[in-house]
Amino acid sequence: MLVWRKMTARSDNQSILFVCTGNIFRSVAAEYALRAQLGAQSAYRVGSAGIEAKPGTIHPVISNRLIKKGVDPSAHTPRLLTKQLVNEHDIIIAMGLGHREFIQKRFGL
Repeated sequence: MLVWRKMTARSDNQSILFVCTGNIFRSVAAEYALRAQLGAQSAYRVGSAGIEAKPGTIHPVISNRLIKKGVDPSAHTPRLLTKQLVNEHDIIIAMGLGHREFIQKRFGL
């Protein structure tokens, strides 16, 4: 994983964005796992997106694992990574080297 942290004044409402390819496997698993660990009262906002996300559903393997952990992923919709999402998040975690390179080239990070 490769991480960018924006150099901004620390606030109580930090946001984290996980990025993979389709936003149906790795980034979704990371998003929901971190949300579960942080708990509902956390000040952190956690999201995920994909560099090639298309309409669809979470991969069945991830969906089943999340359900077994007591997490309901049924509301998830794959989300395409945009400049707006990049700008809205304080910490961006690329799930692979190719994702990092894409983000650097496309969004200048």
